[in-house]
Amino acid sequence: IPCISFLGVAPVPRLAYQLGFGSTAALMMLSIKLSFAHIRPHLLRHGSGITPTELQNCVLRGYQAAVGVGMQGVFTLGPRINGACFLHWGGAAVFAGAAQAHATAALELYDRAIKSGVSPALSRPPVLVTTPLCPPAPIRILCPV
Repeated sequence: IPCISFLGVAPVPRLAYQLGFGSTAALMMLSIKLSFAHIRPHLLRHGSGITPTELQNCVLRGYQAAVGVGMQGVFTLGPRINGACFLHWGGAAVFAGAAQAHATAALELYDRAIKSGVSPALSRPPVLVTTPLCPPAPIRILCPV
């Protein structure tokens, strides 16, 4: 199975590849913006011990991951190594690093907020979600109480 990035080399699949990566980056940014607006009040309640700067840094890493995805769509691989290839690989590195940093920070912030007990929405037990291809995974549903 070829690397997904190779789909951006030939002219016809390149357009679909670029549209896919571009729309994914845009949806990631929208998702981060909406999630941040929804969860911010729960994480920043008095007594949680979470600062606005910590939360903003977590959100920033999410946006950086989305930019990395967008870079991969704008700068596609070519039949020969060129500057666009290096920018594409750079986008992949930005995505991987920022996504890992965002996920690590988010898990730590959620854990601290849950342990502080200041937000009933965060204290509800996780729901077990299953899919045909993945084992059951606990997902915390964050809705106002």
